[in-house]
Amino acid sequence: MPSAVNPPTCSCEGCDKPCKSGGLCSMHCARLRRNGTLDKVRSRKKSYVRPDGYVVEHAPDHPLANSANEVYQHRRVFYAAHGDGPFNCFECGIEVTWQTLHIDHIDDVTGNNALSNLRAACRKCNVRRGRHKIVDAYRKRSGLVYQGKSVTITDLARMRGISMPSMRARLKSMTVDEAMARPKCQLNDKRPWRLKRRTNSAK
Repeated sequence: MPSAVNPPTCSCEGCDKPCKSGGLCSMHCARLRRNGTLDKVRSRKKSYVRPDGYVVEHAPDHPLANSANEVYQHRRVFYAAHGDGPFNCFECGIEVTWQTLHIDHIDDVTGNNALSNLRAACRKCNVRRGRHKIVDAYRKRSGLVYQGKSVTITDLARMRGISMPSMRARLKSMTVDEAMARPKCQLNDKRPWRLKRRTNSAK
């Protein structure tokens, strides 16, 4: 019985896939048609948006590009307008360079990279400015509303003048309005050990 003839393989070096047309396999045919070369070309998006809202651009020739040849859009915009620096922090006035510079978004929208929305900041002032955004997000997640505003247990305890554990204990069996309306010492007066102490002192 005659032996089967082996089909021709791809002419690209190191590829043993069966030849389809022009001496190449289907993969290398598509690669040549798409990229104009047989080498694998890693495609990159010109820009993309991170989960935190920052816009990142592919800019291998930019002075601020990182090891992945990417640069944040707000840094590119600020660099194009103000150059190499140094700069002064908008809050404390300390001098910062591109190695220590944080760019603050005035309206807190990280995707709004208009030059009018950007200003130079040091790390300390930028972190302090960002703290209120973290607190606001925590208030929304808490699900607690008092007088039409989202609040945390800490906010309620501070407004009522009691400790946070006491406020948390109240909220287990009361609504927010009931917990805030209850007098400061009324909840503690119901504790057996406190009643016993008062009884002994009265004797």
